[in-house]
Amino acid sequence: MKIHQIIKLILKKYAKNKKNKIKEIIKIIEIGINKTFDKWKQEEEIEKKLIDTIDKISKMVLNYNFPIQYFQTFVEFGCSRRCLKLYINPYTLIPRIETEILVEKAFQRIMKLGIIKKYEDILIIDFGTGSGNIALYLTKLLNNNKIKTIGTDISFNALKVAQKNSIINNIEIFLLNSQNLNMIKKSKNTFLILLSNPPYLTKKEMRKELYFEPEYALLTIRKTFFYQNLINFSIENKPSISFFEIDKKSFEKLLPFLLKNQLKYSISPLQKSIYMLEIFNIK
Repeated sequence: MKIHQIIKLILKKYAKNKKNKIKEIIKIIEIGINKTFDKWKQEEEIEKKLIDTIDKISKMVLNYNFPIQYFQTFVEFGCSRRCLKLYINPYTLIPRIETEILVEKAFQRIMKLGIIKKYEDILIIDFGTGSGNIALYLTKLLNNNKIKTIGTDISFNALKVAQKNSIINNIEIFLLNSQNLNMIKKSKNTFLILLSNPPYLTKKEMRKELYFEPEYALLTIRKTFFYQNLINFSIENKPSISFFEIDKKSFEKLLPFLLKNQLKYSISPLQKSIYMLEIFNIK
């Protein structure tokens, strides 16, 4: 069967709404035959076992909304000049553009505040590191040997993925299970940069396109649970600055806590209804 025939077959079997599906189908074919679009022609004949593979991937992606990125196994994260190549699997969230913007905004703020120049020792902690995208990208952007970076996660499988990405991108970060945060000993002269895209969705807010991603990285029993714990950690370890990915509802529920503790903060948009919350604990 030729490639143009395979495209028509997939459209007929799995793509009820034909609009905006061609690009996705081309990606599926690329994965199935292990060739990029510019290296195959629509008249090319494809052997049956590869057609079967394409059909199975098409059914999972187009019928069941299984993320195509998990079939790709590698995704890019960050701007083109300093892009990371990240291995991902269903133990980690799929890195998204709003998280990329979060890191870039955090980098800009850190540079504007002159933190690198003012402090001799700097510790970056990425809570819920997953694939390691936040920790690795910020470490790469800052590119300074006075910085030590720790990525923490509750999942040992996620930490294995982060370790693999540290090796792939040749960026050194230390990895720690989140339950062992008390092992982190920071001197008073060390400046803490805390970043996190913590779980902030409730079960009612769970969207269909997220069903195949790890629940422990998405769901929380209380909207502000992780934010409050992490902010308290940053207060205990000041001087510090924290950057969080947060949705509107979580911020509204967290606001009384921020005001009660007289915390200096700012909030700025990332994508749609997602924001970056910045907390200052600088002496």
